[in-house]
Amino acid sequence: MLNINLALGELNVSFQDLVSAFAGSMVLIIIWWIVGKTRRRKSHSNEHDASQP
Repeated sequence: MLNINLALGELNVSFQDLVSAFAGSMVLIIIWWIVGKTRRRKSHSNEHDASQP
């Protein structure tokens, strides 16, 4: 309809490509989860320390 050509030719996606993409995304999600958990723990401990005299 818009006649957009990205000059990619024929795209072939193999099973190995799918497995690699899935594994990479899982690693990224796990890292994101660990960083979020660490940040929450630090911010929670900072709030607790500030409330003590």
